[in-house]
Amino acid sequence: MLKSRVFYSSALVLYFVLISCSASTGSRYENENNQNNISKHQSTNQKDTEQLNEDFDITPYKTKITIADKKTTNSVSDEIWFTYKQNSTETKKKTIVGSSDGFRVLVLITDNLDEANQVRSEIYFNNKSEEVYIDFEPPFYKVKMGDFDTERSANELRFKLNQQGYLEAKVIKDKINKFE
Repeated sequence: MLKSRVFYSSALVLYFVLISCSASTGSRYENENNQNNISKHQSTNQKDTEQLNEDFDITPYKTKITIADKKTTNSVSDEIWFTYKQNSTETKKKTIVGSSDGFRVLVLITDNLDEANQVRSEIYFNNKSEEVYIDFEPPFYKVKMGDFDTERSANELRFKLNQQGYLEAKVIKDKINKFE
């Protein structure tokens, strides 16, 4: 029994000696990493204090911007459409003589008569033109505008309508009215 106690106690002493003498690689690298982290933290603190200590004042360089209030109207100004001539007063005095082949601007195709009438009235009041037609070709209502001999003049009107928000407007060949 004494031999076994001596054996166990010597084994225990040997075990503690071996554990205490060995070097742990994890602790060695952890110390280096901790020192690096500490130095990085100190350098960032120094940078932060440098940024906080700036004494630049931007207030003399600020520009005060004032924007005048614009009053907008819902009607479209005729001044911006320099290429399209308004002849609504001329068409009131003229009478329809006949018809011929020509060009019109197709603004809308719909199966709803109320929608077609609404678009017709909007175009009529925005462009001050009486040459706005609704044709019924079953099952659709087509809102068309203008009586043009040349495709170029119809394209000018199409451009104007595109600018007013009628992006689907396009020039088509159609029978047009001839005025006296």
